[in-house]
Amino acid sequence: MTPVTAERLMCLYPRWWRRRYGREYAALLEEHPFSFTIVVNVLCSAGKTHMHTAISQQRNEGIAAGWIWSAWMVAILAGLILYGMVDDSPLMTAMGHNAIFAGSWKLIQAGCLVAAAAVTAAGFPLFCSAVLAAVRERRRRIYLRLSIPVLCVLVLIAWIASVLIVTSGHWAASPWAVAFSRPDWPSEPIRWITGAVSAALLVMTCMASAVSVSQIMRAGQFPELRISLSRFKLRLTPLSFAAALVPVAATGMLLMLSGAVVWGFMANRLAFRATGGPLGLSGLTSWILSTTLFGFAAVMSAHAAWRSRTFPTDC
Repeated sequence: MTPVTAERLMCLYPRWWRRRYGREYAALLEEHPFSFTIVVNVLCSAGKTHMHTAISQQRNEGIAAGWIWSAWMVAILAGLILYGMVDDSPLMTAMGHNAIFAGSWKLIQAGCLVAAAAVTAAGFPLFCSAVLAAVRERRRRIYLRLSIPVLCVLVLIAWIASVLIVTSGHWAASPWAVAFSRPDWPSEPIRWITGAVSAALLVMTCMASAVSVSQIMRAGQFPELRISLSRFKLRLTPLSFAAALVPVAATGMLLMLSGAVVWGFMANRLAFRATGGPLGLSGLTSWILSTTLFGFAAVMSAHAAWRSRTFPTDC
């Protein structure tokens, strides 16, 4: 067949496939005469390629969204460790007297806002779509996985509330306060035990949320959402929308890591020795732990952003 005919048949395939195999396949088509059989074979082959491309893209989008959610859970743990160390400590006063010290803390806060906004904006349509799929298809597994984060948070709240009730509202089982003492607080062994249980529940909540939500993302059961407001109509594909926001969330987590590194060096020079972290850890150890978790979150989110930008695209 002529090169022009081969080129027209090649247009039936996805763009990424043409870039990778186009020249070889066009040369192969030109070696054979044009026939009805060849046209049917090309149509079938192109249809299968488009189908596999769509499945692969949806799977990659789900994996990227799952990675960014897991990274966000790790970043939450890192942020709680850091904030618990800074709250009501000499570090607050020190940051008020040093522009670089205060600026690095604001950089962490800015990164947190960027990442939280991206995760929330991506997560709300995904949540609505997942609930819609569960209702339509009566998939109890989706209900179960969506309920795991809620149940974990409720267990943590119930534990803290029960400790407060038993101690007449004087002790909230905070992991960051176990090494301190006040007259109205319980004894040191009780503080350590209750604080350790709170820390374990907090870690389990983040881990369980990361696993359960990531499994929902990887399953890819997210029907298209249609929103109609008077003359305004919007059709949203939740996974594709979430994948588009993955680089934004990754940027926020990278900002948090950068701010934490600079903040730690400044704190080590100014006021680290006067602070303490969760479960009696020193300020330096707590900062290393927090920064390491921020690093893991940044690496995970960077991997998710890379996957979100390597999807094959159709023609």
